[in-house]
Amino acid sequence: MNAKSSALSLFSLSFGLVACEPVVDACEAAATHEAAVEFGVGENQLRLVEDGDLVTFHSGLQGGQHIYGGVLTQGMVPGHDPLLGGVQDGVELTFTLMVDDIEFGWGGRTDVALDGDAASSKTYGEMVYVEFWDLFDSMDEETAALYDDFDYYTDSLDATIEVDVVDSCGTSASVTRDIVLVSEEF
Repeated sequence: MNAKSSALSLFSLSFGLVACEPVVDACEAAATHEAAVEFGVGENQLRLVEDGDLVTFHSGLQGGQHIYGGVLTQGMVPGHDPLLGGVQDGVELTFTLMVDDIEFGWGGRTDVALDGDAASSKTYGEMVYVEFWDLFDSMDEETAALYDDFDYYTDSLDATIEVDVVDSCGTSASVTRDIVLVSEEF
């Protein structure tokens, strides 16, 4: 056997051993990390948000308002990785924006492919719609009167955002942040 065929035989044997490695189940791999999620914002990159942080809403072309929401997760299957146990489904994201338990903003999608792996994955640029009229219409008269002079383009609003994430294995994580909502013109 010459050196060339020996090298080829060694390569074939090595490749065969690697190809025969057992496939790690994606759910088992993710379970080696504690499931957690953090809320963030950003259209083109993720900025994590802590309680009390300013969160900017943007005005759309049709007059509506929205936040570019995002998440950073750990211990969750990010989705769309057929090499790790054949998992094809992405995660389900749900954003809920509230003031005093009155919902006035929402967003989310199903089958979202996060960028990363089970140890750490993220997404950003997710639309969270803000409906100020739903907020004020849902308040009792006395509470709504407190907002008579409120201008969402020049005033800030204390709000709470809840974020829920569920991966294709059924693992879920959530986080709640108390934020200060401001206009991009603020």
